[in-house]
Amino acid sequence: MRQRMTRPRLPPVAVVAVPKRSIAAARNGGANVANGDILCFIDADSQIDPESFNAITTALDRVDAIGGVTGCRLERWSLGIALTYAVVSPLARLINVDGGVYFCRAPDFNAVGGYDESRLIGEEAPFMAALRQRGKERRQRLLHLTHVKAIVSARKFDQHGDWHFLKMLPTLVVAVVRPSAGQKLAERFWYADDR
Repeated sequence: MRQRMTRPRLPPVAVVAVPKRSIAAARNGGANVANGDILCFIDADSQIDPESFNAITTALDRVDAIGGVTGCRLERWSLGIALTYAVVSPLARLINVDGGVYFCRAPDFNAVGGYDESRLIGEEAPFMAALRQRGKERRQRLLHLTHVKAIVSARKFDQHGDWHFLKMLPTLVVAVVRPSAGQKLAERFWYADDR
């Protein structure tokens, strides 16, 4: 007797046209049409862990959680990439910014005003800071779900070389505090191609 395989039902997917070319605007555009209780954000060239959404749902079932991030690992390693990771990772953790899937409840996203669309770089930092502040008022905290890390693309390392990010680091650090400092770098590095 032959068994028939059935496919799981997938939720509907919408492609949203966002006129402003920025990561923050794209994330806000997606959030504006989403109808779920939980919002998740990840860069288009990353891969999520198969258990990400289960872990995020479980995490946000906790009353002491306001949101968080999964963290990430690179799709490939080299000496230059490893050194970059070793330098950037502690700085990112310090301000609760990491790669991977950022997540929160929809009402909290709306309450903090989403992502700052004036930023072309480092848009995660003020967003996570606003979530942290909102959570503090309600005795909630940000979570770091490192057991479901996303895999981030090494395409920029492939394109610019494995050591390039270290040269950009001083500008990137300043840009987190003063977004205008990184405007030209962001336009050239993330927004110059015609994707």
